[in-house]
Amino acid sequence: MLGDRADYVLAHSASGLEGGAWRGDLLPSEVLRRNFWFCSIDDPHAFGALDAVGPERILVESDYPHADSTWPDTQHVVARNVAGLSAEDAARITHRNAAQLFRHPLPDESWLAC
Repeated sequence: MLGDRADYVLAHSASGLEGGAWRGDLLPSEVLRRNFWFCSIDDPHAFGALDAVGPERILVESDYPHADSTWPDTQHVVARNVAGLSAEDAARITHRNAAQLFRHPLPDESWLAC
């Protein structure tokens, strides 16, 4: 994972030494987790990053209308990719994270029953 590699490089380079180029109290992996969002089109292995990144920083994308889009099978693809996740993590990844990131209000939870 990128964060692990960045932490390693910092720990093993002059940048990480006292007086080096790195300024701040956070590790690069912590900066990455706080400031970046990650998305997946149709890559079930991407959800292996949940432990490294956290479910609150991963979103599902369809990439419509590009050639690698999951459309018109997006609902099936998403259901398959989140099937092994907890209901809370699946909700975060499929819609809650996007609502938070883009400050878009979600309707009442009853809309999910449709």
